[in-house]
Amino acid sequence: MKNKLAYLLVVAAVAAISVAAASAQPKTNKESSATKSADDEKRRAQVVATFSGGRITVGEVEDAINQKNPFMRQRYLNAKQLEPLLDEMIRNELLAGEAERRGFDKKIEVAHAVKQHAVQTLLKEEFDDKISEESIAAQEVKKYYDDNIEQFVRPAKCRVNYILLSTREDAMKLLPEAKTADLRAFRDLARKHSVDEQTKLRGGDLRYFDKKGVSSDAGQTTVDPAIVKAAFALKDEGDVTPRPIKVKGGFAIIRLSGKREADSRSLKDAEQQIRKQLWREQRKKHMDDFVAQLKEKYKPESHPELMDAIKMDAGPPGSGIRPGFPAGPRPGSKQAAPRPGR
Repeated sequence: MKNKLAYLLVVAAVAAISVAAASAQPKTNKESSATKSADDEKRRAQVVATFSGGRITVGEVEDAINQKNPFMRQRYLNAKQLEPLLDEMIRNELLAGEAERRGFDKKIEVAHAVKQHAVQTLLKEEFDDKISEESIAAQEVKKYYDDNIEQFVRPAKCRVNYILLSTREDAMKLLPEAKTADLRAFRDLARKHSVDEQTKLRGGDLRYFDKKGVSSDAGQTTVDPAIVKAAFALKDEGDVTPRPIKVKGGFAIIRLSGKREADSRSLKDAEQQIRKQLWREQRKKHMDDFVAQLKEKYKPESHPELMDAIKMDAGPPGSGIRPGFPAGPRPGSKQAAPRPGR
């Protein structure tokens, strides 16, 4: 009996490995639509284990192996690994049978888990097996790269806070205090002393700008060239210009508050990121279209006004959720009447 069992397990392993190898090769329409032969069905139907109320066949062992990833399947090239697999399958069948006899299969959480698994399987077969990162055309990747070049080729940028004063004398008087101030104190000085009404309320923050003075973070505004030159001459965050800078409207004290190094990625470097992005977008679009078709077909209706009747179970201590506590009313809904004893 033991020899017979070992033989059947080896048959299952060899068949599983053969199927795995075949699945790695492209299939023609004729091959993919062909059904199993009578001999193959007979082979798969051989029983390798029985128990009261059930049995396990070669085909079931074969399917269990083929559901694993290729790395895991390699272990079954060693026939000794098949018996532990069969023991595990028997164990699961016995536990599943006992769970069903005790009615666990009818519990809400089990039904929900089964439904969620069914949904995930549907999504995999309907979308993930048809749309992959590799299926994104090279032309689409290049178009995305060209259309969004600013994501991949970014110039060096600086961020400064500055205080604008009307005269050099005023700027020189404030400079020693500005040099010793941290960012918070510098911003306070800008609010108190700067004559630039547009920036003083935000502590003189000019946000990030490049060497051309273009500040995309501030709606494509242009920073004074003298400020740009002085900012890029500063080395470390927290550095302050050694002397006031002559700018339009007066004299400026400038503090470096941030630096971004230039970043340039080629199409080749960014390709995988772009493929992932386009895959996510296409998958979402196909999924949204699929759900829209289901809604059109099955005409769902909802009545959110009736959801005021929902009651929640008590939450853990400290959560503030009491047994039967209703959801808060939505705009336009009627406040639920308090229950007796509240």
